Amino acid sequence: MVTAAAVALGGALGASLRYGASRLVLSVGGEGWVATALVNVVGAGALGFLAGWWASHEGLDNPMRIGLTTGLLGGFTTFSTWVVESAGLWDEGRTMLAALNLVAPVLLGIIAVAAGLALGRAAR
Repeated sequence: MVTAAAVALGGALGASLRYGASRLVLSVGGEGWVATALVNVVGAGALGFLAGWWASHEGLDNPMRIGLTTGLLGGFTTFSTWVVESAGLWDEGRTMLAALNLVAPVLLGIIAVAAGLALGRAAR
């Protein structure tokens, strides 16, 4: 029951943060697909950091881990929106942007995870 509550609370917070990031990007003239790519890369880095940090800190309990990963970061990042927005760009004839939106977040996400792992492991 505690784990389910941690996931629900984390998910609500993560979804709210994602909404805020989208509003921020749109308010400065960016497009929705940019916000989605941004939150996915930031989320990948954050998850990498947590995984690296947990590798050297065994004290964090399971409900907290699940709440932060499945809840917070699961609510913050999104795969389905990313794919739908990419398909929309393709459908609009913006094929280069569609391709960029599919490739760049994956590559940047891998870099963000590697950086997050290194930072998390170094945070002792």
